[in-house]
Formats: sequence, C-alpha cells, structure tokens
Amino acid sequence: WKLSKPVQTRADFGSVEGLIGRLQTVQMKSIAADVVPASELKKYGLDKPEATVNLSLGSARATLLFGAKAADNTVYARDASKDSVITVESALLDDMKKSADDYRRKDVFEFRPFNATRIEVTRNGQTITLERTKGQGENAPDKWKRVSPTPGDLDKDKSDGLLSKLSNIRAASFVDSTAKTGLDKPAMTVVVKFDDGKKEDRATFGQAGSDVYVSRPNEPGAAKIDAADFNDVIKSLDEIAK
Repeated sequence: WKLSKPVQTRADFGSVEGLIGRLQTVQMKSIAADVVPASELKKYGLDKPEATVNLSLGSARATLLFGAKAADNTVYARDASKDSVITVESALLDDMKKSADDYRRKDVFEFRPFNATRIEVTRNGQTITLERTKGQGENAPDKWKRVSPTPGDLDKDKSDGLLSKLSNIRAASFVDSTAKTGLDKPAMTVVVKFDDGKKEDRATFGQAGSDVYVSRPNEPGAAKIDAADFNDVIKSLDEIAK
C-alpha cells in the first residue's frame, strides 16, 4: 500500500489492511429511516458528512458517508447508492478521522536482520562498509566482516546488535519540511543492500539540538525518531569500527 494524498509515500500495510477490514465487516446498529430525500439529510448531518469513504475494486465503487451523532455511541451513516439512513458504531467514524500520518509506515528501514547483505555507513567524513559472507561448511552460520576502512571479521553479537538496532528504528512523528532538521549537514547516512542485493534502503540522519530526524529518497519531509535509538546505533558503530 502507498499513500497518494495528501502526501505520496509508503503506507503501513497493517494499518491500511486493518482499516479495510473494519469497513468490510461494519454492521449497522439500526435503520434510522428507510427513505430519506436529499432535502432531509441535514437532520442526520449527512448534507455535509463528517467523513466520506470511497472504496474501489476495479470498476466497482462504493461510497459510505458518516453524519451526526446518534444514540448509544452510534453515528448516522448512509450508503450513497441507497435512500436509507442507518446507524453504525461511532468508533468507526473515529478511525475515519485519523490523519495521514497514522497510516504512514513508521519503520525507517525495510530490510530485516536476516536478509541484509551489505551496510555502508558514512559519518564524520568516513565510510564503514560491512558485508555478510556465507558460512563455510554444512549448516555453518553466515558471518559479517568489515570491508573498510580496516578489513576484519566482526564479532557476531556486535554485528547482530547493529542490524537489530538499525532495523528497529521507527518514526515517532513526521514533519512536512526538512528545514531546521540538520539534514542539510547529515550526521550519518546509511545504505543497506538486502534480498541478495536486489533491494536497497537508503536513509539520511540529521540532528537539530537534541532532536534527530531521518529522511529517505523521494519521500516528503522527514521523520523524527527517538534520539536514544540513534545514539545506540552510534555506540554499536564505534564498537564495530575498532
């Protein structure tokens, strides 16, 4: 899933599928009126709906409108193709009022520790390059090695720790602009190859005071992340760079 409006960016699969699931299984609580002419929709708050949902499947399209509050924690609603007005749980309207940010993907990186094959981290003018190597022998585990600046094998716990910390970085919130985020002078850039090198994650980190932001190519604005998570990655990198 992708968000197309009001911003064009990645969407969170679980959040979107959850919303669709709730719409798919919504049940009316009651029938408020069998036939409601357009002139009487105001009575139910449906002349200017609180929310409108358009669902499309190929050429098929369904529109559900949500209106004013009704009794017993319900709201008035109407299928645009029908003349009747019904009531549904008000919690469904609350879901419809969520912001676009609620449906954005929060994971900064798409790779997972098990499918990453190469990592390049640049900070303070130096690039550290790490690569996964296949284990030698039957059932031998893969290993990570430092390619540059100083070649060498990596301690498994340290490499696993870095992979875990990077892959777990999540957005706490989003900002529309990269102004005043420190991204004009990056504190760190990370490039991760995964799925046998077929895919790539690229992220740039900036610091503004005690706040840390991250941006991805072709995505609007920036995400604000927990500074503690960023600092944990830095500590892991310092250990690996030795």
